[in-house]
Amino acid sequence: MGDTTMRIDKIVVGTDFSEQSRTPVDHAASIARRCGAEIVLVHATTMPAVDVAEIIGPVQDVPDERLERAYAEERAQLEALCDQLRRDGVKASPLMVNELPDEAIVKAAEQTGADLIVLGTHGRTGLRRVLLGSTAEKVVRCASTAVLVVRPDATPHPGYRKILVATDFSPFAHKALHAAIELAAPGAEVELYHSWVLPATATGRGIPGAETVGQKLRQQIEVGAEARARQWLDRHPRADVRLSFVQEEKPAAAGIHDRLVAGQFDLCALGSHGRRGLRRFLLGSVSEMTVRYAPCSVLVVHGTYDADD
Repeated sequence: MGDTTMRIDKIVVGTDFSEQSRTPVDHAASIARRCGAEIVLVHATTMPAVDVAEIIGPVQDVPDERLERAYAEERAQLEALCDQLRRDGVKASPLMVNELPDEAIVKAAEQTGADLIVLGTHGRTGLRRVLLGSTAEKVVRCASTAVLVVRPDATPHPGYRKILVATDFSPFAHKALHAAIELAAPGAEVELYHSWVLPATATGRGIPGAETVGQKLRQQIEVGAEARARQWLDRHPRADVRLSFVQEEKPAAAGIHDRLVAGQFDLCALGSHGRRGLRRFLLGSVSEMTVRYAPCSVLVVHGTYDADD
């Protein structure tokens, strides 16, 4: 199965200095204290706003002094945030990246060798969300590092208290389980959740024997999933975390969302196979759908992808 452990030594956190971006910084600080990790605070530099009157006529560059002043102001804000983290006992360093926010965060994680990216979401909805997506979804799509997307109303605390780990029993899902247990508070509940659907050939209406075949296959899936879940849970390293297993016959994205709503979880962890290309464009991914619609924070642990996908 390979190495499914997840050690967190360095955390990249994106900030735009907004009130919403303070929440992921606080969550990252809480994780850093638990794991003894270092935080790299990342800010994507932006072009300062230019008055319309200044650009009527031929397009002209923004004066160098304005760029330098804007950069210096943002750098000072970033340093101030790092100083505050250091005063709170967290090792922190600033990093300015001249890219769009999603590209800046992914690049920073690659350059620093980060084990985890933490970022927030502004909760954009409607047509603007459909057309533009969100920085969080883009980072989840492009990063090779684990990504924790923190909801704006999530309260930071030393460890998550109720965690759902969505699993398809892949190595990446196993790594997500280990990460969830690592981030769990003492006495936390961690639920391993598996949803599945029968193949179309076993659900055909009017086909002689299809119902019997479907029932047998359903029983085999349930028994097999229960056995694999027991093997995973029996190997977990923390005796102070309560583990359980739930499975449902539902499509993955819908099943995860419904379970999160019903169970009032404060974190969902899942593995991503990193699918790319046309198939990803047409189908999306369970991880991205979960990031978009989950009522709680979401941890996505990445894997590799097939070149022909």
